[in-house]
Amino acid sequence: MTRGPTLAELAKRVHLGALPIHAHHSHILPMPSLTNPSPLKALHNRPPLLLGLLGAASGALGALIPEPIGEMLRPLGDLLFLNGTIVHPALLFAPIIAYGIWAFGGLESGRRMMATAIAFVTAVAGWSVAVTIAVNLHSLKIAAAWLPSDALVPGFAAGAAGAALVFLGGAMAVPALRPVRVWGPGVLIGAIAGLLLLPAGLSSNYGLLGPLSLLMIWQASVAAWFGRGLVAR
Repeated sequence: MTRGPTLAELAKRVHLGALPIHAHHSHILPMPSLTNPSPLKALHNRPPLLLGLLGAASGALGALIPEPIGEMLRPLGDLLFLNGTIVHPALLFAPIIAYGIWAFGGLESGRRMMATAIAFVTAVAGWSVAVTIAVNLHSLKIAAAWLPSDALVPGFAAGAAGAALVFLGGAMAVPALRPVRVWGPGVLIGAIAGLLLLPAGLSSNYGLLGPLSLLMIWQASVAAWFGRGLVAR
């Protein structure tokens, strides 16, 4: 049995004019590019991974910012209803959620700007609510025999509330975030990560590792699941 011409041979014949291309060959699709996408392009094609990495970076930066700089930003926090709390973790995390809506929300240009702004505001509000819940519940000293610390309940509740507001802001404009199967696990993830509140701010035994672990893990996990929800259509 004779072997048919290979693709390379056909291409050579076309180049030399031995195989004319007629109009009815216009349906032939071009060969896909064999070049690998750039790392940034590949990362942009994976919203959960991209937002998760950005969340971890913002959490690390928020924990490492010197306290004097955080104090300088407190007046800005007053404008965002963050009275009496540090504001820079929220200002670092909220743009990531807003970017997720802008880049992966699948919204028309007319709605995209408003949805992005809402996502930013609700993410900042989530931080404010989470801090308020944590402080108030911890002052109640909720404890039980099966709880190793009275910081677990405040951390769990604060982490859940913060994540709930993040998903609420996104779900206002993006239908993909509205099913319970999307935001439910996101709230649970935030609650579990919130258990790191004890080493983060209610105990001095962990030093910088406490806030670093809380902010990095909470922000990375919530942002990653948020990104997963955006593409789960």
